[in-house]
Amino acid sequence: MTFVYLTVAAILICIFLEWKWHINMGLSAAVFAFLIGCFGLGLAPSALKDMLPIKIIFPVVAITTFYGFALENGTLLKVVQHVIYIFRAKPGVIPFILFFLCVLLGIAGMDAGSVGVIMSPIAMIIVTLGDLPLLPCAIGTLLGSAVGSNYMFSTGGTIMRGLVEETAFADSALGISLSIFLNNLICFLILFLVIFLCFRHRGHTAKVEKPQPLDKKQKLNLLLILLFILTAALPAIVGEATGIAAIQSLAKRMDVGFMALLFAFAATLLRLGDITAVIRARIPWRTLFMVSGVTILIGVATEAGVMDALLSLENRSYPVWLIVPFTALVAGVMSFFSSAISVVIPTMFPLVPGLVTATGVTPAYFYVAIALGAAITALSPFSTGGSIMLSACTDEKKREKLMFAQLICAWVMLLGVMLYCGVLTIL
Repeated sequence: MTFVYLTVAAILICIFLEWKWHINMGLSAAVFAFLIGCFGLGLAPSALKDMLPIKIIFPVVAITTFYGFALENGTLLKVVQHVIYIFRAKPGVIPFILFFLCVLLGIAGMDAGSVGVIMSPIAMIIVTLGDLPLLPCAIGTLLGSAVGSNYMFSTGGTIMRGLVEETAFADSALGISLSIFLNNLICFLILFLVIFLCFRHRGHTAKVEKPQPLDKKQKLNLLLILLFILTAALPAIVGEATGIAAIQSLAKRMDVGFMALLFAFAATLLRLGDITAVIRARIPWRTLFMVSGVTILIGVATEAGVMDALLSLENRSYPVWLIVPFTALVAGVMSFFSSAISVVIPTMFPLVPGLVTATGVTPAYFYVAIALGAAITALSPFSTGGSIMLSACTDEKKREKLMFAQLICAWVMLLGVMLYCGVLTIL
């Protein structure tokens, strides 16, 4: 238990060092991970290297490389200028457009990470050009991605429905997955509205002049972006709608990271930009360094038993009206230390039958609480979605503010999720 407290303290110290002296958290986290992991827990250095978040680093590098061409030649700049110009009299509409567009992309079959890597750069450019508040656009994009991916027939929803079908509640699996999606939509929309009202745009128009039409190179680059989005989403949509095994198999092979590299290669051949300049200027190396170091430290914390400690708390006796919100809290805290859909959900969903037996609470409430808690802390800059959003913010000062805003919002919104789950259970 000593190492559990030690690793948690190390994470807090890393956050303090970043906040107080702007020391990159990746550096301090990697040092603490090495000292605690190798000399405290007896882990081999190679084990720490295996904790490197390749599943985060690879798509971020690939996507930012591809989108880097559109940034270098001004394509995204010009497109966003047109969007902002259209809504210049109602800039408050833009965060809602981002939110619901992300929901629709998730419903179409894309996972939250794929939606995030496509929409995060667009959201951050809109913030810069439209002089819009940073937080509503960032949080709206992240929450919309989470809602869409939890649709019962999308990636996350399919995984959760499959886990429920392996329990005694198999006959209610579709209804439970529908309840998860609807409560995700309602709860996250409420939380997004709170953020929007607190940080909304208070001006009358967005600061952008009427843009010039796209030139030939920019039109070609825009066509590549549209083809990239269609290629990433269309096989999943058609496969889900038709049930054709060949198309579903194809959809599984259309990895968004590799597809981004394929289109980046096409952009290079078409001379849409200088690949060397794109790699040097557009890939967020500082953010990737931070995420890498922190992920290794979180891996060490897991080895130290942080997750076991959280699950042991879950198994204690609490009042019935409190057990569902507490379940959301445990899922949210666990999601800080691991992937929601690949670790937290498969770990906690099997606990639900025992919790239902012990408390008599409707099983759907527990499933909803776990899904909401695990999804909301994806706002954290240490999660996949949060780190992608952070890497899309190219302004260094705004990026630092966004990182701490994401941390604070993740915890505050987790409390909001707990309150929502408590009210849901009581009613």
